[in-house]
Amino acid sequence: MLRSDQVDRRVTSSPRVTVCVPNFNYGHFVGAAIESCLAQSYPHVEVVVVDDGSTDGSREVLSSYADVATVIFQSHKGAWQTYGRAFSESAGDIVIFLDADDLLVPDVVERVVQAFAEMPARVARAVAPSGRRHGWEPDRCDVPADALGDAGRGPS
Repeated sequence: MLRSDQVDRRVTSSPRVTVCVPNFNYGHFVGAAIESCLAQSYPHVEVVVVDDGSTDGSREVLSSYADVATVIFQSHKGAWQTYGRAFSESAGDIVIFLDADDLLVPDVVERVVQAFAEMPARVARAVAPSGRRHGWEPDRCDVPADALGDAGRGPS
C-alpha cells in the first residue's frame, strides 16, 4: 500500500519498500515467506514481521531472521492489532502486506514500484490469499489511494 502520508507525493525513483508479515502459528511457513521477501529483485526492501503470540515454534524460526528483518514478538492481540503494529514499524514509502503462509514472486516488489511510478495515486494489494498464485497484477490496480484496506484486490 502507499502510505497515507505519501499519497500526494510522487514516488521517487528508488522508494523504500516495506513488506509486513503478520504471523500467528505459521511456524512451518513463515520462514519461506520471509525468504521470498529477501529474494526480491528490487534492492530497497525491508521486512517487518510481527508475531502475535504464536505457540507453535514460530519464535524459534523468526529469531533466526533477526539479523535480516525486523522481528517483533507481542502477546496475542488479534489480527487487526498485529497488522497495525507491523504498519507502524514500517519505514517504507510503499508498504506491502504478506500473509505468513504466502510467498512473493521474485519481481513483485519491482513491479509494484514501477506501477506507483506510473500512477502514484493508486494502490495495489500485492499478495493473494493462500493457495493462489502470488504476485501483483497491474490490470487489477484501479482503486483510489484513499480506499485503503483491501484496495486493488480485484475479482478472484
